[in-house]
Amino acid sequence: VQTCALPIFEREMRDFIPRAVRKAGTAKVVALFANTTQRAVENWTDGQNLPSAPALISMARHIPELRKKVMEWMDASTGESGDDPARVLSEIQRLLERR
Repeated sequence: VQTCALPIFEREMRDFIPRAVRKAGTAKVVALFANTTQRAVENWTDGQNLPSAPALISMARHIPELRKKVMEWMDASTGESGDDPARVLSEIQRLLERR
């Protein structure tokens, strides 16, 4: 079983997450979605770091564009790499924990 392409996910996350978060509303509103601080959200939108996996999942529940992208990442990994969605989430969480 091949591992999913983490560098691709990392590039996409570092590009996509700040844009999606900015479009979703103010840092204060997104912080409520993600169960985190406003400062943490500002750090994400500035590209200083990525959200934790729990924050990403919480935000995806409230931000349709982000939910769709997370699902795309999971679906993309089920093709040639043979990864299943649980594995992709695990890999995403591992990457986010490296921040």
